Amino acid sequence: MRNDFSAILRRATGEMGIPLGPDETAKLDIYRRELLFWNGKMNLVSLKAPEDLPVKHIADSLSALPFIPEAAVGLLDLGAGAGFPGIPLKIVRPRLHLLLLESSRRKVSFLKTVIRVLALENAEAINARAEELSADFRERFDVVISRAALKLPEYISIAAPLVRPGGILIAMKGKNPRAEVEEAVRLENRTGTRLDTVRGWRLPILGNERNIIVLSKR
Repeated sequence: MRNDFSAILRRATGEMGIPLGPDETAKLDIYRRELLFWNGKMNLVSLKAPEDLPVKHIADSLSALPFIPEAAVGLLDLGAGAGFPGIPLKIVRPRLHLLLLESSRRKVSFLKTVIRVLALENAEAINARAEELSADFRERFDVVISRAALKLPEYISIAAPLVRPGGILIAMKGKNPRAEVEEAVRLENRTGTRLDTVRGWRLPILGNERNIIVLSKR
């Protein structure tokens, strides 16, 4: 399984123009092992084929890299679940200051284990809902990202107060989110955001449709 995972992952990220070094590949493989172990205890992620983890989850997570500054910015993964996209992004972009927000206590235990096992610096997982962060974390983050966790208008309403002016919100979606995008545009004045990018693409190897939506905070 390990050789299949590494080979599939390298092929997928290579097709995306994101070549992985040996250290990054090794850390992602450790992440894989921890995820599979914990997945036997709780429902972290559905894995039905060898391509699911390296392509549908890790390569998909890394597709947000071109939109994230290379500086040591603060990144909030809202609704982190099993750690996608935050953990793969942190492994490949180690200068990120990562906060993983997850409402499930058991999933947070998994995320904390991954952070410890991988010795990820400037990374933290907390058990809370996004609505509970507004007071202490208002306008704290340079980037807030979420992977298919919420409908776009709801996500923007929750995430926008947490992003500093000039920062960005990233929403990772599946099939064409046109209706959600149109509603989000109608809410721009209320949320203080502006739609910058809607990028449609397809997963390498598998061809599944994906969309990345980027908004800036005014």
